[in-house]
Amino acid sequence: MKEAMRMHPGVAFPLERVVPTGGVQLCDKHIPAGTIVGINATVIHRNTDIFGEDADTFRPERWLIKDEEKIKNMERYLLTVSNPAYEPTPQVLFAVVRNDSFTLKS
Repeated sequence: MKEAMRMHPGVAFPLERVVPTGGVQLCDKHIPAGTIVGINATVIHRNTDIFGEDADTFRPERWLIKDEEKIKNMERYLLTVSNPAYEPTPQVLFAVVRNDSFTLKS
């Protein structure tokens, strides 16, 4: 699943973030705080420094290697799902259901 999502991410537009307080130094350039930055998932997913020389090739085995550090690094740059910190928790979903905040259509 990871490899399929890496090759064909569901989001085609840049995934934007806001530079935090204090700014950031990136490639010898200072980017001030509050600046909106972003990258298209396809661009990062085809980066050979991260995903290997065959980054343009569908190869699910790349996720089955024993090098845990390499897998963690690839996962760090896999922009196919949102950060769990931003996803609703079961408690939030339960509160929505309990409070009848929506209705299901059959």
